[in-house]
Amino acid sequence: MKNALAAVCALLTIAAFTPSASAVAVHMAPPDPARGTIGVRVKLALRGKMAGATAGAIYFVRVTEDSDPLTAEQLIPANYGKGRNLYLLNAEPGRYVAVGGEFQLPPTTMRGVTLFSKADIPKTEITVRAGSVAFMGEIDAGSAVKMLELDETQAHFLHLIFATSDKLGAADRTVTVNFAQSSVIRTIERGEAVDTEFWSEATHNHFRNEPAWIKLIDSRPVLPPQIPNAPAKSGGGAPR
Repeated sequence: MKNALAAVCALLTIAAFTPSASAVAVHMAPPDPARGTIGVRVKLALRGKMAGATAGAIYFVRVTEDSDPLTAEQLIPANYGKGRNLYLLNAEPGRYVAVGGEFQLPPTTMRGVTLFSKADIPKTEITVRAGSVAFMGEIDAGSAVKMLELDETQAHFLHLIFATSDKLGAADRTVTVNFAQSSVIRTIERGEAVDTEFWSEATHNHFRNEPAWIKLIDSRPVLPPQIPNAPAKSGGGAPR
C-alpha cells in the first residue's frame, strides 16, 4: 500500500511514546495451570547485511470469534527470550497469530521492525491450551521486493508496534529504508523434529534452573513428522 509507511510516520511524530510494561521477564513466574505457552523462532533474510538474522522480539494477536485479527488494536509481545527462541509464557488459552517483530540493525545497536503481510499472518496461527506448550514453528521470512509499500495491515501493526515496544528508542524510530521492512513468509517449519529440537534447547539452556517449566515442556504432546515440502498448516504445535 503506497504511502502507508509515510502516513504511519506522520502519526507517530505527534504521538506520545510511553514505554510499555512488556519487558522480557526478569523474575520468571511459575507455569499457570490455567494458561499455556507459545514458543517460536523467526529467521530473517532481510535487506543487505541483515541476511541470516533472527528476530529479537515478536508480537502476537489473539484470535477471537467476534473480531478480525488483522485489525486488532492490541498486540501481545513475547515476554521471554533467550538465544534464538522467543516465548509467550502463561498465555490465555485460545488461538494466536504472529504479526511481526523487531531485529537488530548490524553492525549498530539500533533496531528495525519486520512486518508480516496480510496474506501471511493467518499462516502462523497456533492453538494454545491450558497446562501445555505450543510451538508456532520456525518461521523463515524474507524481505518483500517493494519493502516500503506496506499493505494496510502492515501499516496498522507498525503503528501498534511503535506504541507497544519497550525496546525501540527515539533514534530507532527514525524510519529509514532498512528500518521497517515488509516480509514474506517463505516457510514455517513444524513437526516432530523441529519441535523436539526447539524444546530441547529450551530445557537445556533457557529453563534449566526452572524445574516446573521443564516438567511442563517434557509433558507436551508428541507431534507427527511434517511432510517434506508441505505447506505449513494453522494450529501446529498441539493437536486440535
